[in-house]
Amino acid sequence: TAIKIFPTDVFRFDFSRLNFPINYIFFDPPYRFWNEYIEEVLSFFKKAVQNFPESQLVIEYPSQFIWRESIPWKPVYPLDSRKKTNVPEINLFRRR
Repeated sequence: TAIKIFPTDVFRFDFSRLNFPINYIFFDPPYRFWNEYIEEVLSFFKKAVQNFPESQLVIEYPSQFIWRESIPWKPVYPLDSRKKTNVPEINLFRRR
C-alpha cells in the first residue's frame, strides 16, 4: 500500500483525473472562506462526493459556523469534542 498526499488548492485541482481511490479528504481552508467563499466550499463538497463516493471527509471549520445548506456528507462523529466559542471544530463526514 502507499500513501499519497496532495496538498493542493481544492478549488483548482482536477480530482476527476485521478485514477485511484481517495480514502480521506482533509479540508481546512482559511476561516474567511466559510463566509466569503461559501458557494465555492459547498460546490467542492458536491464535486468531492461525486468523484470519491467512498471517501471520508475531515473538515476543520469555525465553531460559530452554522450549516445552513445541506451537503452530500453526513457527520459521523466529532474528532474534537470541545464546544467553545472561537475554537475550531473538527468532524469526520461520510457520504449521505
